[in-house]
Parts: sequence; C-alpha cells; structure tokens
Amino acid sequence: MEGDPTEKRFTGDLLTLLRELDAFVRTLPTVRPLGVSALREETTYDFPPVAIRELLMNAVAHRSYDAASPIRFYRFSDRLEIISPGPLYGEATPANFPRQTSYRNPVIRRSFD
Repeated sequence: MEGDPTEKRFTGDLLTLLRELDAFVRTLPTVRPLGVSALREETTYDFPPVAIRELLMNAVAHRSYDAASPIRFYRFSDRLEIISPGPLYGEATPANFPRQTSYRNPVIRRSFD
C-alpha cells in the first residue's frame, strides 16, 4: 500500500542493502506481553532477531535478480512470511527440496561466509 507507515523500502547497491537490512532487524521488537489472565501478563519472545536476519539474508542471496519484483517480508503475530522472487533453481525441485540445493547466485552467497 502506497504511503503505508508500516512499510519500509530498501534500495541501493548490495552492500548498502545488507547494511540497511541488518540495522532494520535490530529495530524489530523481540518481546511482547502475553495475556495469561485478566490481571496477569507474561513476556513472550517473538522470533529471534538472529533468525529473522538469517532468513532475510538468504532471501537476498538466493533471489532471482532477473525478476523485477522485490523481496517481501511480512511479520504476523504467529508467523513470518518472506517472498523472494524466483522459483527453485537448478537441481532443486519441490520433491527434493530442502535435501537438494542449488545456488542461483554463488558469488553473492559466498560473500556471506
């Protein structure tokens, strides 16, 4: 949605994008209150920032750069959704994934090591 205050867009070269994503992950809330009863709350942990960072970095490393569509990240109360452009690549198929992997962008992926 255009002008949505909850939407963040990241642009720029790969290094800038990765730095901005890293900073963004550090701003995400990691705990939230969970109502146990009408008068009591407990703190529950959301998704660990290190896991969110890993998922987003994987989306950047393995996306199809031929596609014009962006990576989309949605955070719901009960799940995360990350949509990264491009289908499975190479020898990876729905039947053998995730046991079989193929790297679409090996140079980018290696730079993450």
